[in-house]
Amino acid sequence: MAVRDLVVVFIIAGVLYPSAGSPSGGLLPSGSSGSPVRIERVRHASAEAGGQWVELKNHAKSSRDLRGWRLRAGNGAVYEFGPYRLGPGQSVRVHTGKGHDSPSDLYWGRRVPALPDTGATVTLRTPHESVDSCRYTTEEDSC
Repeated sequence: MAVRDLVVVFIIAGVLYPSAGSPSGGLLPSGSSGSPVRIERVRHASAEAGGQWVELKNHAKSSRDLRGWRLRAGNGAVYEFGPYRLGPGQSVRVHTGKGHDSPSDLYWGRRVPALPDTGATVTLRTPHESVDSCRYTTEEDSC
């Protein structure tokens, strides 16, 4: 195989499979993910954990099982989904505070805020890979 052929193979592999050492760190900016489930909005109301949430939306035409998926908040806190199916075109808000789960609202159960007021990045991962991230800076940001 010629050097030119190796360069082409390397470039293709780098595009299809970004490494953890790549500038993106393997993370995809919001909206460019191959996953149909994406972070839509983040609200980090400053006073309490109850006012904070991350909204996810399923852009697919079929349900998605989110069991084992994780949200990593700006301060490093992690929420892991239990058994939960997100229907086609549906959204769910993951609230950082306490409450009772419903089809449209899930609760992390934290007593203290998980989303820093100064802004940060929230990341969504399947059990195998990062699928979306959202950098927020204002009290309620669309991603």
